[in-house]
Amino acid sequence: MTTRFEDLFARLARDVSDDYEEARKHAQDKDPQQSGHVGESTWQQLISEWGPGWTVVTRKYVVGPGGSTNEVDVLVLKPDYPAKLHNHSAILVSGVAAAFSSKTTLKKPHILEAIEQKKRILAVAENPEGSVRQILCGPVPFGLLCHSTNVQQNAVDFAESMQTLYEEVAHSASDKAVNHPREELDALLVADRAFLSTFRMSYAPTAGSLENPWGPSSSLNRYSKDVEHPGAPLAQFVTWLHNQCSPESDHPLTALSKTFGADASSGYQTAWPMSIYPQRFLDNPSSLRNEWGYTQVF
Repeated sequence: MTTRFEDLFARLARDVSDDYEEARKHAQDKDPQQSGHVGESTWQQLISEWGPGWTVVTRKYVVGPGGSTNEVDVLVLKPDYPAKLHNHSAILVSGVAAAFSSKTTLKKPHILEAIEQKKRILAVAENPEGSVRQILCGPVPFGLLCHSTNVQQNAVDFAESMQTLYEEVAHSASDKAVNHPREELDALLVADRAFLSTFRMSYAPTAGSLENPWGPSSSLNRYSKDVEHPGAPLAQFVTWLHNQCSPESDHPLTALSKTFGADASSGYQTAWPMSIYPQRFLDNPSSLRNEWGYTQVF
């Protein structure tokens, strides 16, 4: 059974690679718009076929109480979002299950661009704070999807080098792009190399901090080093997406998590002050833990 699914994801990786070559050809022919369309089509088809079965649309504006975003490349709509509204140029933020920026070849500036786009979505939603999860993550998971990259190509450990690159962009001491855990990119996929996603902890020991020994934290995590399979990053991505769409229960691809290394990860911890929480949580710290008394992880 495992081999059958490994073959399916190997074939998927080849399909994504073929799309990349087509997009590159359009770019070389000085047709960036067509190149972009090919890239977005890759993710629309992949998520439609391997995602939770919800509608996937491209090139839409996200609107809400705080106004409108710029154009967002790929949106996964909630299953109860009215079909009448699927073809509108604007999508209500309350109807979005996940959103993504699409780039065929990842470059360092694309990371900052994606972070800024997530911040615009947060501003449109006006950051509802009804739960610990909403405070730490925001209302809509947002990621950056790329076919390939020329960045860090000679790195001994590509995923780790991408973590370092992200930290340079998001948490630079001189110019921080991310000023709250919900502003972190939720996912970063380089289809032919690695998948990374952000983990957030509600209340945990803070490494190396005497001022704030306990508090919330976030980290962009890489997945298992021990899985070498051409389709592993894609399998890890769709497993993550299912988990985002069904956070309270096992999702349909849970049984594949171990096969593709989607059950183990590690990253660099960024500590956040307890002041990010509204007063009602500060008055009742136990609300930051789960029913067994442990920190909540999202």
